[in-house]
Amino acid sequence: MFRRFNIQVSALCVLVMFIFSVNAADIIVSVDRSPVVKNESFKLLFNALESPDDDPDFSPLNEQLEVLNQRKNTKSSWVNGESNKRITWVLDVMAKQAGELTIPPINFGDDVTSALAINVVENDTTTSTPEMEELFLDVKATPNDAYVQSQVLYTVRLYQRVRIGQATLTEPAVENAIVEKLGEDKQFNTQINGVNYSVFERMYAIFPQQSGVLTIPPMELTAQVLSDSPRSRFGSVFNQQSSQAKRIRSEGVDVNVRAIPASFTAEHWLAAENIHLQQTWSNDDLKVTVGEPLTRTLTVLAEGVSSSQLPDLVTEQSSGSLKMYPDQPMLRDQKKADGVVALREQKVAIIPSKAGQFEIPAIRIPWLNTQTHQMETAILPAVTITAVNPESEGITHVEPQAEVDSNLPTTNAKDTKYWMWTSIALAIGWMATLIWIAVQRTKPQQLTQDKTVSTAPKVLLNRLREACSKNNPKDAMNAFLNWAELQHGTRQLSELKAFVNDELLAEITDLNAALYANKKQVWNGARLIQLVEENVSLKTTTDKEAGALQALHKI
Repeated sequence: MFRRFNIQVSALCVLVMFIFSVNAADIIVSVDRSPVVKNESFKLLFNALESPDDDPDFSPLNEQLEVLNQRKNTKSSWVNGESNKRITWVLDVMAKQAGELTIPPINFGDDVTSALAINVVENDTTTSTPEMEELFLDVKATPNDAYVQSQVLYTVRLYQRVRIGQATLTEPAVENAIVEKLGEDKQFNTQINGVNYSVFERMYAIFPQQSGVLTIPPMELTAQVLSDSPRSRFGSVFNQQSSQAKRIRSEGVDVNVRAIPASFTAEHWLAAENIHLQQTWSNDDLKVTVGEPLTRTLTVLAEGVSSSQLPDLVTEQSSGSLKMYPDQPMLRDQKKADGVVALREQKVAIIPSKAGQFEIPAIRIPWLNTQTHQMETAILPAVTITAVNPESEGITHVEPQAEVDSNLPTTNAKDTKYWMWTSIALAIGWMATLIWIAVQRTKPQQLTQDKTVSTAPKVLLNRLREACSKNNPKDAMNAFLNWAELQHGTRQLSELKAFVNDELLAEITDLNAALYANKKQVWNGARLIQLVEENVSLKTTTDKEAGALQALHKI
């Protein structure tokens, strides 16, 4: 009995397997041509006459092929009363290597395709030169013998005499180097051996960061080459445009990079094509009032380097009588078609604390000229500035002394007595006045003096408020310094750091920059007066708290 049951179960299983095998979708794999060429796309097709078990998993293809695009087409028809259906998956792929390759089985759920062997051949370069190709890349590095951190111009040109679309060009992946793209891409036409080409040009600046051989890997272009299908009998208006993906590579380039020459003994290494150093002053006669700033603007322009390579221009140090307050430098790179032009600009406020003449040392920037391979030095000569006291800036009024006229008559005894008694009377009156002042030195007078003292900061604050409302940087700076001297006992910006917060200090720095800039700048005083009033409010609160603490300690 059990044997008969087992036979029935086995027969049922075979029947089920047969039913599933009959219902399994038959998926056929093919390519659009054979053999296929490396770096040229071809189509991989999967055709089924009915819907498979599930969507396909094409990930096994990635090991040997690069999938560029994929799409699914479904076509249904009704012929002689029968329904026909065809589903096609079309993949645009490119082989990663030449030789005999095998398309692995692809799973469509429980449905699986068969493996397919294909032959991939190398590009045929034995019968043609790059100039005979429809599409080729040409690269060049200048100079091919450079210095560490100097500029190497790398030019990439794409020559084409076919139409292309969806083109992608790789970027130079250079180790131990900084790569900067230069300007906009160029397009022009040229002729090679009587053949017309359209040329696409792109340029880079490469700055090697270590000596030795710098290898620039090949550039790679992937593009769709466009073509028209053969004319149909309906006329060219119905022609369809087809495309084929193609990948081309340039040659690799090696550049010899020299180390820093032993003869270069300066602290900061700089190799450039040209260096220009200049300075401007807020006052051309180099004259400044004690306690007020004289702004010096230093600028260096360098061809063939990046701004990050330029040295610090402010090397002189503050002394006891001359303070230096350098601003943050402004760095900028201008990427032109013929290379990088770097700019470093830095302003420094010079404030003398006493009158006299002060010499500002010369600035020297040693550098290597990459065009002549010679050492050079960019120099700003030393300059002398003159600091004067504030009162010497105006006209000092001097009372003229009386001259003795020998023609005047001499005084007699009577006149002498008259003037003697007059002097005595005046002395008595002066003594009475002094006694009255001593009597009046009472509490009401003290209150009046205190009121005057307490009113002075308010007057200066009102002047500052008025200057800020008019956006007048000169009046605002004068009012602020007067207020600061009364409130904190100093007019020096460096000493005010101990009394004001960072925001107010930064606003004063901006005010100073607007005041002494080479070109007139629009300055808005709203933020300055707001921060000053906040500082006053904070100081008042702090003073009250301190007074309360003192009173508490006395109890």
